[in-house]
Amino acid sequence: MTDAVAAAGTGSRYARQQLVQVPGRNVLVAEYVFDDFSHATEGRLDVFYLDASDGRVTGVERFERALEVGGQGRLGQWSIGNDLLGVPVIRASGGFTGQGQTIGCTKLVALMPDGPRQVASFADYSSNAGAALDPAELSEITASMEGFVPGRSFELHYTGSETATVHFDWNGDRFVPRGELPLGACDGA
Repeated sequence: MTDAVAAAGTGSRYARQQLVQVPGRNVLVAEYVFDDFSHATEGRLDVFYLDASDGRVTGVERFERALEVGGQGRLGQWSIGNDLLGVPVIRASGGFTGQGQTIGCTKLVALMPDGPRQVASFADYSSNAGAALDPAELSEITASMEGFVPGRSFELHYTGSETATVHFDWNGDRFVPRGELPLGACDGA
């Protein structure tokens, strides 16, 4: 892991970083970690498009807050893959618990040649275990992404207190669900 990006300020720093290639450019994805945060502070990824000449970085295009999700100043987890589109896609998740209700969210951000673009957002976990007073009212639902057809579609399978399958189609700009999402979208796409 390189430390190509310096710490961003007091009470925060860059932690895990990953260098990937998009057509014609190198891209550095860096997790911004807050050491001083409120419970409502989302975790975040910053993206840096790098131009190089003779093995040296000659230009940087910064996209701060390219992806924000989660709480407590942290992301739950993130990865970069090539299984959805012809460019790398960041898949990041995080969650938040408040008033006994826990919600988890996943966001997908495509690293396009001209910059990052959020292409999907959906809630993927819900539990009221901290709020339900009657065991009959307990509800827990988990969603998982499956059935990838690169550049075309994927499915979101919901299991637990409610079961459903929602198909997402690529419309040239983002993945659009066919029908209503049982847990809703997070925000954005």
